Amino acid sequence: MTRKKRKNMPEDTLAAPPTLTALQPNSTEQYRTTVITATGANYQNGAQAYLNGAACVTQFVSGQQVAFDVNNTQIPDVAAYAVYVQNPDGQQSAPMNLDVFAHPPETPTLPTIDLRTGTEVHPDVVKAHAESLLAAANPFPEAPPPPAAPEKGVA
Repeated sequence: MTRKKRKNMPEDTLAAPPTLTALQPNSTEQYRTTVITATGANYQNGAQAYLNGAACVTQFVSGQQVAFDVNNTQIPDVAAYAVYVQNPDGQQSAPMNLDVFAHPPETPTLPTIDLRTGTEVHPDVVKAHAESLLAAANPFPEAPPPPAAPEKGVA
């Protein structure tokens, strides 16, 4: 790739190419829309982030950062996706991987079954029953107040 000159610069001075040193976060969940911050150096106003060669909606933050959106349709597969930053002058950073992991499955909840009847019991009923069993097991639900100390000088 040829490096282009900045405007108003001597003929032998070329703009430094962008570098990409970190992605934050550096991984995301499959099918999730995520904002990624690309940190590096030599970003020009108008720099564009690319994910597997496709341009992303990008916001220039500074010469060291751009932020870009990765939408859920861009990352349908569990894989490592190449990210690079390209300046308006056409120079690109070396790519860095954005890892996409599987959407975790829903945690199954097991129903509470009344062993006497074999029917499912609502969790609020289970909680109330547990509280009543605890109360029945405690013969002193409220401790009696301690005896009052005798007042001085009172016989």
